Amino acid sequence: MTWKQNLGYCDCNPGLFKSIKGECIAAEENRLQWKGDFGDCTNNIRKRAIREVTPTDTGATEAPWFGRTVNSWRVTEKCGNDQPDFCLDWFAEFNVDSGVCECIEGYEDSIDGCTPWANGDDAAGQAIMDEILRRLRFIENDGSLNSINQKRLAAFERFFSIMEQKALQKARSGCGNRSRNMHGSILDENISMYQAFQTCLAKGDGNHNAIRELVYLYNQWQQAYIWNCQNSGYGKDPQDTTDATGTVCTSVNKKKSFKCRIQYHFDILYSRVFKERPLEW
Repeated sequence: MTWKQNLGYCDCNPGLFKSIKGECIAAEENRLQWKGDFGDCTNNIRKRAIREVTPTDTGATEAPWFGRTVNSWRVTEKCGNDQPDFCLDWFAEFNVDSGVCECIEGYEDSIDGCTPWANGDDAAGQAIMDEILRRLRFIENDGSLNSINQKRLAAFERFFSIMEQKALQKARSGCGNRSRNMHGSILDENISMYQAFQTCLAKGDGNHNAIRELVYLYNQWQQAYIWNCQNSGYGKDPQDTTDATGTVCTSVNKKKSFKCRIQYHFDILYSRVFKERPLEW
């Protein structure tokens, strides 16, 4: 590990990723999730079950790419009067009052570790969706862009309503859980997305480029959270941002997968509304 001054915490060396065990490990060894909560502190020790997944390649040509076999065991963490040298979770600190390690302020406990996103498997996707719509409504209300009107805004609101029912539902479903479990670096992915989201929030409400970046960020969230779900359209490697093994979206298959539906609708937004350079998928 290396101390990163700009982050304010130690980070893993290149090629390794944060794990819920508090270690830096390779992606193929980092298919881990918490299984339930920590047990009570007994004799200054508490335990929590970890679920480890081994993907089984089914030879599929589209998602779901992998099945899985699951192995579980328990890890221990000091508690009570025996304060640990370090907490298992990267973003947890020992609370003297409670006698246990707890997520730091602004972070929430989840099966993927302490995360800055609010509780809920769909929290990141929901937040990004909401911010895109908020900015589109601001621009429409501001009147600074004649090409966006109530009719077009309503069309995007309907689209997001459908995506909320479908994509977000998949994210919190069994296939979404398995997608994150087999990701290999979902804790780092969540932190990266959160930092990018905060950067977008800091940009002016009428900033068109912030919406462009949020669109890319939403696509990143979808790939990370539902890549192994049926009809996702994403390839078999969720860490590959080029999505080399994913569906190539065309006018013929524009509505046949979650990936292509997102690309199709946001391409319309940029070609017909912003009239700016095309999105680069």
